[in-house]
Amino acid sequence: MTSQELQTLLSANIRRYRQSRNLSQADLAEKADVSINHVCNIENGERWVSSPTLAKFATALGVEPFELFKPIEPLPPDVGRAVNACMDEAIAAVTETLNQIRSYHLQEEKPITDPRKLKRSEGGKGGRPRTERSDEARRKSSKKKKEE
Repeated sequence: MTSQELQTLLSANIRRYRQSRNLSQADLAEKADVSINHVCNIENGERWVSSPTLAKFATALGVEPFELFKPIEPLPPDVGRAVNACMDEAIAAVTETLNQIRSYHLQEEKPITDPRKLKRSEGGKGGRPRTERSDEARRKSSKKKKEE
């Protein structure tokens, strides 16, 4: 394995471990006590990592340093087939649920409304729906402003 291949492998593994732990580059930088630019440069293969920094990354990611140099092994074929079968079942279940919702709306002659097009008062985006209490608070605030 060449030095460049080793650096590429290390970079990919640091990124993979960081993402699998739902860490941003800033989070990893803070945990490893390095700059965000340093994390970015290492993940992009633009800089090589020193031994002390490698130890910091390993500790921050909760792995042994040697694990950052291990090639990613593909899933065995039987596991890959099982994952694909689960995905197919999940897609079928979601499709069936959507068809049931569509069928219900057609039977009830109710339009299927895109929630993004709802007005604020109907519970769409743009804040919470208005309530009597919030309307009352708005009236009081308006009344105070008029008195001033």
